[in-house]
Amino acid sequence: MSLLADPRIARVLGANAVSSIGSGVTMIAVPWLIVHRPGGAQVYGYAMSVMTLLLVFFLPYYGWLVDRSSRKTVLLAGELFGLFSGALFVTLGLVAGRFELWHLVGIHSAGMLYYTLHYPALFAFNQEIFAREQYGQLASYVEIQGQSASMIAGALGALVLERLPLEWILGGSTLSYVASWLMLRGIPYRPDPNRVPATNPILQQLTEGLHYLATRPRFALFLICAFMPFVGIMIGNYLFPIYTAETLQAPPWVFGAGEMAFALGAIAAGFGTPILTRELGPQRAILLAIALAGLSALTFALVPLVWVYLLGNVTLGCGNASARVARSTIMLESIPNALIGRVNVLFNLFERLARTVCIFVLTGLVATHGAWLGFAFIATLLGLAWVGAWVGRPEAENDPR
Repeated sequence: MSLLADPRIARVLGANAVSSIGSGVTMIAVPWLIVHRPGGAQVYGYAMSVMTLLLVFFLPYYGWLVDRSSRKTVLLAGELFGLFSGALFVTLGLVAGRFELWHLVGIHSAGMLYYTLHYPALFAFNQEIFAREQYGQLASYVEIQGQSASMIAGALGALVLERLPLEWILGGSTLSYVASWLMLRGIPYRPDPNRVPATNPILQQLTEGLHYLATRPRFALFLICAFMPFVGIMIGNYLFPIYTAETLQAPPWVFGAGEMAFALGAIAAGFGTPILTRELGPQRAILLAIALAGLSALTFALVPLVWVYLLGNVTLGCGNASARVARSTIMLESIPNALIGRVNVLFNLFERLARTVCIFVLTGLVATHGAWLGFAFIATLLGLAWVGAWVGRPEAENDPR
């Protein structure tokens, strides 16, 4: 049966789209507001570093929880967190009469935590309810949906950033979690009877995930390098509002248009990557994606012009999304469902640790030398990742299961 003929996929994609648009507009507006407060750029960088580090300690428990619990229950709980955190900060802002800097940092931190809760649970939920032969299509559709939502969020962010007060934007985001929860709630779900719930201590769970990867070191190296475009994007999320405001000295619509351009490139990759992986294989597709993302970051560093920024966002989005679609396909096909939560969490731990260290180091350097230095760093990082992926590719091309 075609995946699009399955009514569950419409609910999964619809729920994810609604919450992605709602949270996306907020996560565009809030960083822009933060970096325009006195000392905001440095506060933003250090706050992102601290929050990411805290999530590193939270992730192992969460991966254990995802593997041990009903994936649907965990997924719904993430939407409720988004709802209640959004309602809390709307109330705090209204009571205070304005949003202080710490309110803005709190809103952004809650958004980061929501993404941490949502995507690992969604990944494991999708793997459990859909068939193995549908994983390639599934990864592509999820990427297209996610980036389409990002493009809409970028357009709305550019439209409302200077027209609506933050409490209205945050209120809309809060309502989107309600709609997402209702759509996910209606999906028929029966846990996989072959999946034995994880009952071992958390450290033992992580040890099992590490053991699985340690027996396949080049496969693990390949997947680590395949995550690096995403690490670059996460660092870029810190750099983009600073680069737009200070380096380009552009108005808010350029920042929103950059988000739209990034999403447009990612949508194109969502349609094109399945064809590319059929022709070249997902491993070679990842090599091309890392190279494209690295060249895009280098362009930002060398040519600080608005039109180059917009075009570079298209190619950066294409490279990141191609790597993610191909990487998701490999992981879904190669890693057993009983281990997917803890193995995915290990990669998320790596990504967050790398992101924390990089943003912490770059915050002071960017304040002194400018955001171009951050993009030069990303380009170097992705160049090294390409070499590592090339070394690990032969083992990744052999299904390790």
